[in-house]
Amino acid sequence: MKRKPFFPLLLFGLLLLIGVGACDPCKDSNCQNGGVCEDGDCQCPPGYTGASCEIQLEPNADFSANRTTLPAGETVQFTDRSTSNPDKWEWTFSGGVPASFVGQNPPPIRYDKCGEFTVKLTVTNSGGSRSATLKITVTPGPNKIAYETLIAGGLGGRFPDANSRKNVRFARYAVVSSSEDVHVLSRENGSYQAYTWSDMKAQLDIYYAQLSPATWVGEDGNWVVVFGGNGYRQKGLPSALLADMLAANQKGRQFIRIDRDSDGRFAFLHSGGFSSDSYITEFNNLLFASSNSLIGFAFGSGKSWAAISKNNYWTSANAPAGLKNKLAEIKNTGCEFVDIEIGQNGWIVVYK
Repeated sequence: MKRKPFFPLLLFGLLLLIGVGACDPCKDSNCQNGGVCEDGDCQCPPGYTGASCEIQLEPNADFSANRTTLPAGETVQFTDRSTSNPDKWEWTFSGGVPASFVGQNPPPIRYDKCGEFTVKLTVTNSGGSRSATLKITVTPGPNKIAYETLIAGGLGGRFPDANSRKNVRFARYAVVSSSEDVHVLSRENGSYQAYTWSDMKAQLDIYYAQLSPATWVGEDGNWVVVFGGNGYRQKGLPSALLADMLAANQKGRQFIRIDRDSDGRFAFLHSGGFSSDSYITEFNNLLFASSNSLIGFAFGSGKSWAAISKNNYWTSANAPAGLKNKLAEIKNTGCEFVDIEIGQNGWIVVYK
């Protein structure tokens, strides 16, 4: 039997292997950063470029918010959506708490002030840095209250916890003794709470759902219940004030506020103007200058007083220090005043 030559077969296999190796275009590729060689070229993942994917691109900054409009006092959650592999995240939150954060996803950011604020995210990697911004709008929230030295067994006892301090429209009170007051508390849902003179209480039981902040109660048994904008029932008001109230009612004016100063003299603010029997010159000057923008005022002891518009306030020099500080704090938030009351020993402000 004749043998087939072995050497030619061996040579043919060797040449075949050499040819296959020489035809692999990715044999000597050096793709980096997760790049994959195809037909001799490195196919780079997002965020990289170059012959070997050795160059990192600048990151693309992007982020989202679970909402862009919210009431003051609430929070926003921001989420990073950046691409191209950033390895550093720097956040700034104008008007927010906290005001800055370093890291990919910040904690919920609280906004206590009203207005429009900018959020900025800067992302960085070895290729450089880029930034993205977003506007956040903060609006007035639900009504809140602040108060000081109210009689614990009186109006102050109406606020035992955080829930009871919500949804207040206005409060009126007068100190009868060191441990007793008469008061009316109106809430946004149309309900009311009161400890007051029996004849006033009878009127409140009728008109409670329509109560106006012009309602007033005195420590001497006199009072006025204002309802439906300019309807009223009263006891003991002076004839001059009653004449002004009747004239305003007949002209369809909306009653805004009635109060009595520490000398026993009344001021009356309505949508068409005002009348004042008070001798407090500074207060009367304010009425002349700003009555069309005022939404409330109140008199305290020793001829003290305070007045508010939606976004501003005015006080006498001897108004309670705590009240002045709180009014300044609220104004600084850019949010809105709603109502104000001052008593002999304390005060209450409604705002949102």
